[in-house]
Amino acid sequence: MKIHLRSVILLVTELLVVGYVSWVVYLLSTWMVDDAVAARMAPMDWYSTAAKRLGLSLVVGAAVAGAVHDVNRRWVVAPFGGSRRHAVRAALVLGACVVLAGVLGATRFVIVRPFM
Repeated sequence: MKIHLRSVILLVTELLVVGYVSWVVYLLSTWMVDDAVAARMAPMDWYSTAAKRLGLSLVVGAAVAGAVHDVNRRWVVAPFGGSRRHAVRAALVLGACVVLAGVLGATRFVIVRPFM
C-alpha cells in the first residue's frame, strides 16, 4: 500500500486542530463568572450554566465531527484504500474528544464554581 503524503499531512493537521478545539472548549466550559453574577447565583444556577456550556460543546463536537468526516471521506480514505466506515469512525472519535473536553470542563465548573 502506497502512503500519500497529502493524506498524512491532513491526518496530522486534523489531530492538531481537534486538540486545539478540545482545549478551547475545555477552557470555555471552565471559565469563571463575574463576582456580581456569582453572588446572585443559587446552587441550581451553577448547574444550569454548566448545562448551557455543555450544550455548546455538543454543538461544537458535532460540527467538528462533520468537518472531519467530510475531509476524511474526500481526501484521506480513498488513498489509503479503506472503507468509508473508517471516515465515520474517525469523525465520531474526534467529535467525542471535543465533547469529552466539554464534559470535563463543565464538571469542573460545577465543582469549583470559579468566580473573580
